[in-house]
Amino acid sequence: MSVYTTNPIHIKFLECNPNNPIIIGFEGCNLVIKDGSNVLNQISLCDIKLESLGLGDNLQNIGCGGFVSKKIILKSKENYILTASEISQSHGGVQMIVVKVKYPKEQPPEDRYLIWKYKEEGEEEGYPLGEFMVLTGKTKFDSLWQGWDLNSSSLGGILFSNPSNYDVNIEIFVFN
Repeated sequence: MSVYTTNPIHIKFLECNPNNPIIIGFEGCNLVIKDGSNVLNQISLCDIKLESLGLGDNLQNIGCGGFVSKKIILKSKENYILTASEISQSHGGVQMIVVKVKYPKEQPPEDRYLIWKYKEEGEEEGYPLGEFMVLTGKTKFDSLWQGWDLNSSSLGGILFSNPSNYDVNIEIFVFN
């Protein structure tokens, strides 16, 4: 088995200065890391294109996938299960899930996270989600493939839990 590590010459350590915070955000279709007005690094997302379900497959009687967007308020100490069977391929898979979380201003920064679990992962704690998450995969119409399973009948879906004492707004976009 090969184990790959990051060559230290590629690591850029940032100065911790509360008066001049480092910001990561979008400028057009680029994801940028900025120190004030200086761009430290960026990655272009301009060339990313996902084909809708079925492109190139036999499209008789199946449609072409689709998308769904949802806005929900996740109450304090409550859960939400994301499913999207209506746009998934025949085994429940979707190609892209985007989640944006908006926290109230009064919520302390150290409490600004949700926990997410994929497909009933059991007793594991789950994974933290700050403000933004993108998951991508690849689907084919009639076979198990590499999509994200959001079919509730196959125990698919993503469980979001809000461990904080504050209600949060979530915007979700699912594409297939």
